[in-house]
Amino acid sequence: VGILWSVVAEFQTWFGSAPYLPYGIQLLPLTAISQQRDNETWAKQMYIPFADKCNADPGCKSGGWSILELAVLAEVGHPQQAIDKALGLPAKVFTTPGGNGHSLTNTLWYISTRPKVEALVIPPPLPLPLP
Repeated sequence: VGILWSVVAEFQTWFGSAPYLPYGIQLLPLTAISQQRDNETWAKQMYIPFADKCNADPGCKSGGWSILELAVLAEVGHPQQAIDKALGLPAKVFTTPGGNGHSLTNTLWYISTRPKVEALVIPPPLPLPLP
């Protein structure tokens, strides 16, 4: 749920209606206490839909929201993959709304300090339909 009203729940945010935004908003900010907020069961339930939505829209990466997807990738048992992807992010994503002022250093710290968990099995991306 992105916005909860008295009579309706909407899967969008004040930032916009891109389908990765409600996930990303729930993950801000990345701090040491985030480990208490993001329990393993919840992270494993939301990672694949979040990653699918993020990977399907270039705005997720350019808007810095992919930083949060990588944080959850580490939380669900894939820290090295998250580090490798974080090192490939352009520097400008850290100053965008999704980047929320995080630095590459903070992102790498967060990823590398996640507790070791049984890794979530992540299916390969579905091929795009042929034109």
